[in-house]
Amino acid sequence: MIELYTSAFDAATVSTVLETAGLVWGAEDDLLDVETVLDVLEELMDNAVRHSGEKGGSLSLLRYGRKLVARVEDSGVGIHRNMATASEERSVELAFEPGPVGTSTGSPMRGGGLWLALQSTAENPRLTLCLHTGSTVYAASNGEGYATSGSGDYHQGVLVELMCPVRG
Repeated sequence: MIELYTSAFDAATVSTVLETAGLVWGAEDDLLDVETVLDVLEELMDNAVRHSGEKGGSLSLLRYGRKLVARVEDSGVGIHRNMATASEERSVELAFEPGPVGTSTGSPMRGGGLWLALQSTAENPRLTLCLHTGSTVYAASNGEGYATSGSGDYHQGVLVELMCPVRG
């Protein structure tokens, strides 16, 4: 693994961090339009700021052989157990649809971040998004979502990995 770039961000620094990340990603990846990656990262970073308040989060760009990985991490509310339970007891697909379920955010909606992951990978089949919260991992690839592991336990914070294959 090669760490290409790491930076903390908050509401005031999202655009600066994104600009630098775009330059680094663009120098490494010739298979995917950099603007596509930046649009997805901006959504993830805005979501991190919204749920973590002034703390914001951190962005890291890594290279694993023939894969580029962008990691966005925050200390927000995480994926609440009610949503995880709903996805496990009813269907995994439910977790990837915005809808009403009581959450610790006080919002009557849940699943927005997972829905964005699903849409992003449907529009850009080279992208894979994984959302880690506690022992549960939700993944989206080629416009399909699934839970890859976990018990639906509540956990503070989310780590999102955006992965893309690159040439040589």
